[in-house]
Amino acid sequence: MNLRQRRMIAGLRDIDFAGLKNFQGSLKLLFILGIWSLILVAGVYVRPVEVVQDIGSHSVSVAGLYTPEVNPSFSYAFTDGNATWHLPGIGTGWFIARLRMGFPSGATGGVAHVGTTTEHVVLDVPQQLRIYQLLVPADEQGNLYLAIQSPTTQLPTDARRLGVLLDWIQLRSLGATAPPVHLLLSTPVVLLLLSVVAAQVTTRYRWRIPLLLLGSVALATAYTLYRGRFAYHAWPVISPLAVAAVVARLYRMDWPSLTPTLVRGTALPNIRLTSDAWLRFMTSVRHVAPVFVAWRIALWLIGGLGLWYSAALHPFNKSLTTDGNIAERNEFAWRVLVSGWIQWDAHHYQSIALNGYQSLDQHWSNIAFFPLYPVLIRLIFPLAGRHVEIAALLIAHLAFFAALLLLYDLLTRDFDDGVAYRAVVLLLVFPTSFFFGAAYSESLALALVVGAVWAMRRQRWWLAGIMGALLATTRLPGVLIAPVLAVTYLQQHKWQWRAIRPSFLAVLLPPLGLCIFMAFQWLNYRTPFAFLIAQRDWDNHLSLPWTMPYMLVTRLSTSFDWPITLFQIVVWICFIGLTLLAVLRLPLVYGLTVLLLLLPPYLSSWFRSLPRHVLIGFPAFVILAMLTQRPWLWRLVTTVMFLLLGVGILLFVNGFWVG
Repeated sequence: MNLRQRRMIAGLRDIDFAGLKNFQGSLKLLFILGIWSLILVAGVYVRPVEVVQDIGSHSVSVAGLYTPEVNPSFSYAFTDGNATWHLPGIGTGWFIARLRMGFPSGATGGVAHVGTTTEHVVLDVPQQLRIYQLLVPADEQGNLYLAIQSPTTQLPTDARRLGVLLDWIQLRSLGATAPPVHLLLSTPVVLLLLSVVAAQVTTRYRWRIPLLLLGSVALATAYTLYRGRFAYHAWPVISPLAVAAVVARLYRMDWPSLTPTLVRGTALPNIRLTSDAWLRFMTSVRHVAPVFVAWRIALWLIGGLGLWYSAALHPFNKSLTTDGNIAERNEFAWRVLVSGWIQWDAHHYQSIALNGYQSLDQHWSNIAFFPLYPVLIRLIFPLAGRHVEIAALLIAHLAFFAALLLLYDLLTRDFDDGVAYRAVVLLLVFPTSFFFGAAYSESLALALVVGAVWAMRRQRWWLAGIMGALLATTRLPGVLIAPVLAVTYLQQHKWQWRAIRPSFLAVLLPPLGLCIFMAFQWLNYRTPFAFLIAQRDWDNHLSLPWTMPYMLVTRLSTSFDWPITLFQIVVWICFIGLTLLAVLRLPLVYGLTVLLLLLPPYLSSWFRSLPRHVLIGFPAFVILAMLTQRPWLWRLVTTVMFLLLGVGILLFVNGFWVG
């Protein structure tokens, strides 16, 4: 074992001990927060609750009432025949409900049905006011619905249809009640997020814990006082706290100065899969896995917030983009975790996986989409419980995680750990990175691009050619990895034709992948260019370099969705600059890769997807990682990008076109 391997093993042991210490600390923190959560929740619900609604004396939460009226002796209100009293989060258990009611003067009385969704009684209600006492239960979620249904009467002097007259309603629990399960489970998460935010506060450590304890006690006290008066939902509370925790962590994160250590044009040796490579792989997993998991959870949380408040966001969304819909709250968990990430092009990939390609004459034929991603969906379709949505998302997430691991390993070899980690984080917080977590082919394309460059840097030409062939069957620009492979091969052999070996034939594999797809089209559609013909439905075709900026500037001044257009212009400008810097400052394989892969989107007439198509140009993020060396600039860039990412997620899960 050489000196370098011994140092790496020693460093890995240090990481192990540090990781074990952090893991033990996390378990201790979770245990303390769990115990404190139980104390808080028990303190709220151990006290018997009593709620009084005096009709007319103050605002009440009883629906189905006419305007309250007041006379010298008491205040009251008439129902419209169907009145309900909703007490959310009151707690599970049994309650005594007392009502003072009667039928209006001039009516002879009648029968009223009073009760909850599971228990109800029939009462004979006379004209005179009486007090009725009932024993009613709350549901399993700790909510209580008390319904009062009665016949209506129309008096000669009143045009309204009047039900019973209500003077007051009182509800009292039979001792302590049990808290709702969702409150019991979400309280430790809320406290954990509050502790993360508190840890970033620039104050002395000894003051942070008392502040957290006082804040949690204040929240518990407020919830106790207003218990049963408002509905508590975990998503609207956890999502903003999670976003605040991530932003606070990014703002407080300090980074060392980053200096590239690679001389342009140099090659790396052909490293075999040894213990050294295994240690590097484990190091990549340790650095990439936490940020990948945090990114995925953040997408779910923000997406859940957007779906929960879909109706409230809809008018605001209309000023940013087109289409979209208002998401219902039924099957909420499935929408947050799965169906919310199946939008637009994802439906075409699923239709190909299930039913194959459609006729070319059909409007918006799915032959415009390349086959590798839907083929992989079809392969794991039985393993995903025959849920095509789960299969599509599983492929996307596995491919993206593999892409991040390869990217981190590639950049640590060519540059340093700081550049590698920053590039991964920038890719994750980029405003359209949520497409990596959706049922799109971006994740697979990125994995194959990074894999091809990784193989070229290792001088594994056949592996690079295979990656290029798969890439050419995933996205049309993927065939352009062939000239990158050719130039890199010649550069590594010092541009000497005599040094060329049969491995140079790997350059032909990417065009071969495209030719196989074109042969399939020729056999089925009698033309090898069916995918290009189908693109006409989207008005997507090759255009001159100035066509896209002209369309963007024109749309900026004429379209209602100018914020989205402005964002597209900023992306268009920034990635031109980043691509030029990559060509000038990075090794040739990096610069040529980003230049050729981003050339087709920039020469396309379809400008609406540019913020998504630039995602596979990973060398641009390497340059951005080098430019954001100063801590204040890093915090500014990541914070702005993360906030824009949140806006993009809110729009996307609600079905609006983002990219």
